[in-house]
Amino acid sequence: MRLSHPSRPSLLACVAGLVVLALLAGVRPLRADEPQLRVGFGVADITPDRPVPLGGYGERLGKVSTGVHDPVRARALLISSGDRKLAWVVVDLVGVSRKVRQDLYALVGEELGVRPEGFVVSATHDHSGPGGLARELHWQLAMGPYDPRLYRFVLDRCAEALRAAERDLAPARLGLGVGRLEGRSRNRRIHDGPIDPQLGVLRVDRPDGTPRGVLVNFAAHPTVLGGGNLLVSADWPGACCDALEARLGPGGHAIFTNADEGDQAPSTPGGATDFERMKAQGEAVAAEAWKVLQGTTTTDHALLQCALAELRIPRTLKSTVLLPRTTLVQTVQLQETVLAMVPGEMCVGLGLPLKEKLRAHGAAHAWIIGLSNDHLGYFTTPEMYKTGGYEADMSFCGPTMGRAFERTFERIFHFEEPWGM
Repeated sequence: MRLSHPSRPSLLACVAGLVVLALLAGVRPLRADEPQLRVGFGVADITPDRPVPLGGYGERLGKVSTGVHDPVRARALLISSGDRKLAWVVVDLVGVSRKVRQDLYALVGEELGVRPEGFVVSATHDHSGPGGLARELHWQLAMGPYDPRLYRFVLDRCAEALRAAERDLAPARLGLGVGRLEGRSRNRRIHDGPIDPQLGVLRVDRPDGTPRGVLVNFAAHPTVLGGGNLLVSADWPGACCDALEARLGPGGHAIFTNADEGDQAPSTPGGATDFERMKAQGEAVAAEAWKVLQGTTTTDHALLQCALAELRIPRTLKSTVLLPRTTLVQTVQLQETVLAMVPGEMCVGLGLPLKEKLRAHGAAHAWIIGLSNDHLGYFTTPEMYKTGGYEADMSFCGPTMGRAFERTFERIFHFEEPWGM
């Protein structure tokens, strides 16, 4: 792992700006002689076998679940290309802390033969999955009291999913496609405000070209089920994965990842109940993802580059009181698409310019993978921060995001060595 610190940390303190830097320094085109790749999928059920707090809504006041509507899962993807390996697990939780990533890597990282920069833990941002996983008091307001038994259960199941993916490694073909999905998200702060309709699809085929698995990336909160719901559920991302796996057939796997969803709410096709609307939303996203998948070509050779940096968090009153001094920023390049692993919830006012700048600097496509490796709250523009509201109140790192983007680009060449594994 290469841990880098810029010569002027105050100019690069913003997490999102440093995501830009890491990505730009790592992008390189695919060569014909890239190693042949192998891909594996694994899944484990993380549905609690007893009543537990549900994470995501402070209004629940720590109330425990009263039953299970549909299972919540840890879904793992392993990609191996030559001596490089990416191990990625996505869980149906409202978020993951750096502690979760640290403990999970200690549990299986060496066993899987994956380096720290190739290890990713993300959350779908499900608001009806298990809570009780946060030690920090301020996060317990939205997740319920810390439950060490539940924490260990989720950790062990995530490890189980990753081990299953390792056992499942097999020659594969891989491709990445991008489409647009209008009408299934809305800006929850501003009527007719900006949205991010990008729908990213990572397609994995068997050697004969038949689809075997898919990873989807889209920006919208999994909040079709409100705070009054006390049944465990994966909300619409779970319904999306179920619908895609039904299309893939036996042995097929689907994974959902959230993007710059900070101010993005779901816009459902309708339904008589919240659970009907949840299913309709998931199936609508799955249907569009399937269309993108059909138009995505795959190859049996893949470029894989990963990078990881530990960064100082901007000092504000909130961050000083509530957050640690550093967090992790990670990037993954697959083919000529770059994925930015953001440790929290980025609003589209930052996400859209970030992706545009990445494309301008050589990335064919750029995805934001929110809720990854840590959760620092919301990332907003200075204008949003000044206006106030929920996202601004939960923006612990302050209003410095946009300014840090420009300063980061001006100082790209402060890094003397290329990023990557």
